[in-house]
Amino acid sequence: MGKPTRRHKKTHETISIFKALTNKTSISRLTEILDVTPAHIYSKIDFLNAQVLKFANRREADLGAALAGKSVVFATDAQVLTVNWPARERRGIIPFLHLCTVHQGSQYVLASTLDYDPDISPEEVDNYMEAVGDFDRPLSMRSQARLWSKREYERSVMSQNATIISQDDLWVGNGLKLPGTGCRVRTDYAAYGHLMHVKKLIGDRYRHAQFCLDPDSVLAPALAALMVNEVTRGRVDIAQIKFEKGLSNDKKQAYKAIGDRAYRDLRETYFHDIQRIRAEHPALTEQEALVAILLEQSDEMTSPEERARALKTDGFKWPFHNKGEPNKTIYLWTGSAQHTAVTLARLLCRGSTHPADAYFARLRRRVAGFERGSSSTSNAGRTWYAYAFYDPEMVVKMLNILRFYQNYMLKGPDNQTPAMRIGLAKGVVRADDLFSYT
Repeated sequence: MGKPTRRHKKTHETISIFKALTNKTSISRLTEILDVTPAHIYSKIDFLNAQVLKFANRREADLGAALAGKSVVFATDAQVLTVNWPARERRGIIPFLHLCTVHQGSQYVLASTLDYDPDISPEEVDNYMEAVGDFDRPLSMRSQARLWSKREYERSVMSQNATIISQDDLWVGNGLKLPGTGCRVRTDYAAYGHLMHVKKLIGDRYRHAQFCLDPDSVLAPALAALMVNEVTRGRVDIAQIKFEKGLSNDKKQAYKAIGDRAYRDLRETYFHDIQRIRAEHPALTEQEALVAILLEQSDEMTSPEERARALKTDGFKWPFHNKGEPNKTIYLWTGSAQHTAVTLARLLCRGSTHPADAYFARLRRRVAGFERGSSSTSNAGRTWYAYAFYDPEMVVKMLNILRFYQNYMLKGPDNQTPAMRIGLAKGVVRADDLFSYT
């Protein structure tokens, strides 16, 4: 069959496109810089997407072995990415849910998925559901409830763009012209699918796994159902992480100052107790020992069962604020009644979704199509996403490409990539090696 690059007469041009796409250059600017057509750029994106999937799939077959015998922590969160939707010379947007899971410590992105199925259209789903009578049944009793039907999806999009597109526009324009050819996946199914993929990737050879999840989603109940056996055996713990978002940098800095002062004061107050606990448990960090002391004090007034209920419903108010997660509360879903104060302290100190949030920020900084929108008074305050893609399949491909770039090619301050830290690579993957991979 030959090499994958056999039709690429200018391999250096493919490298330039790859680097530009992962460094916030829009497709329109790329065509101008390289003096090529948009179709040429899209063909290169198709090639890059195919290569990164082949390469990553082969390496990730060894992920279970790389995690064997280790205590691992994962952060899973969701963000909204938008696709532009033009209708009758006005611009609407369609939001898609992007889910990602990141390994804490190595920053390796295990999974990055979109609530989108490219292989079937809303019209096909609509016709099938009409034929079997699904529209007359509640959602839980339908034969097909994973995908949005055309009519239900149109109502959803209309509600999101009510100030832009009127009902009259639908009559004149002959309905919605939704972008792409695929179909949206309902949120609960998208969450289950993402977590099932993560469970398959990590295997069952790890010693203990902790999952840190966004609190305002179906992720925690979905994971508890998928990992019920592991949770029962105490091999998996689930934590929900809630903190204040959208704060100014000054407000975040003020929270951090409060957290730093609280840590200094508590460390001085409990200095001898910290030394005692660390002598009994040498592997504990100073912060973990301090949190264990705070938990022991609260345990004197409650039973283990009451403590477990409190940690799940009220959470643990994290006293040591930082800029990444200011005013944080950690809710432990699992195992609190059986865990000792020391074990709980370890779980609480590792409770963070920051690795996923940091990757979301990197997505927006490095891919022009994922940039946040801007609004203006001349546009009636509506948000306009200037570089957003017009086809959801482009979102999926760019998510795949950037995930590979982050994992295998982007070095950190330690001069290592996430794949090197987690044990899936011995060095940085060169673009030439990626392009020629078979």
